Amino acid sequence: MKPFTITIAQRLRPFSHAARFCTLIPKTNCLAEIFPARLVLEEWQGARFSTLLPLTGPVEQFTSQVEGEKGRVRVFGRAAQGFFSYLLFAQRDGIYLYLEKGPLPFPLKQEHKLLNISSFHEAPPEERLSLGMHRSLEWESVLRRGEFQEIFPVWLQMGQLLPQPEERTMPEEGNFLLLEKCRKVVEQKEKLHVIPAFRTLFLAAFSSLFVPHVNDLSFQGLSTPTEQALSPLPLLKKSALLIRSLFFQEEKESCALLPLLPPQFHSGRFCHIKTKEGDRIDMEWSSKLLRRLRIQSAKSRSLRLIVQSALKRCRVRTKLREKGRMSNLNEPLELQSGVCLYLDRFQG
Repeated sequence: MKPFTITIAQRLRPFSHAARFCTLIPKTNCLAEIFPARLVLEEWQGARFSTLLPLTGPVEQFTSQVEGEKGRVRVFGRAAQGFFSYLLFAQRDGIYLYLEKGPLPFPLKQEHKLLNISSFHEAPPEERLSLGMHRSLEWESVLRRGEFQEIFPVWLQMGQLLPQPEERTMPEEGNFLLLEKCRKVVEQKEKLHVIPAFRTLFLAAFSSLFVPHVNDLSFQGLSTPTEQALSPLPLLKKSALLIRSLFFQEEKESCALLPLLPPQFHSGRFCHIKTKEGDRIDMEWSSKLLRRLRIQSAKSRSLRLIVQSALKRCRVRTKLREKGRMSNLNEPLELQSGVCLYLDRFQG
């Protein structure tokens, strides 16, 4: 019996060797600006922390790495005093530093609070996306290649790790106009325009590792500047939701799988999708068509699957050892609470 596992083995750990690296601390609105011998933390319109680190350069192998699934940033390198490594992470009341090794002015192997914070994402989503790229995520190389098979999974994760911004009408200026263009492309199902629209937003609205900006700070002529003091955080959160909607959308009694799959994404996996009803879905596709699907039901109900028009039937099983039955995809599935459904052998 062949195993029916839909998982993503690769962990997303984008990193940089740049002497100045910026990223949002996972689960918070706090920006970290990381240098070999300096650390700056600042919450949007909130508290700020800055300190010099007693390290003598040049610092070799200096690395800042975001470990989103563990909710932390790891910084390490080798200074004249020797190797050092520390972690930055958030708890409900603030940003903490944990010194793993090195000559820094913090207690070794202990948590040291650096900054109070006002916003914290208690339980970020566990959804994971893979688009068939398995290169090392050295961020400067990722930016140089500009391939969205690498960029979208990190973009989705960074957006989902961000606390939910306060709901308000989106401004119609600055880079928010580019976000609106992406929304319209998705709404109007303009599949061929998805990547060009998101590429423009990516170039204009983000620096370093998805640090959002209201204006195009590189003055590339991609958006009209605004002088309003707007929060840039919705640019990341809402664009990540749009990326998610390319692969999964749901209504009350239906789920659309790969509703707007860009043609560049021939194969991939989207795992740990959490529906509004509490179901968990894992799916895999190849040659641009759905191949396998696993649904862990949270409650008993009927669910209609909306898939690519080329697919008409599939095999449905509740146990991997059973033969299963062929089911028409235009008929709803009957979900039972706590029962897992395995769907494969999709056919035209």
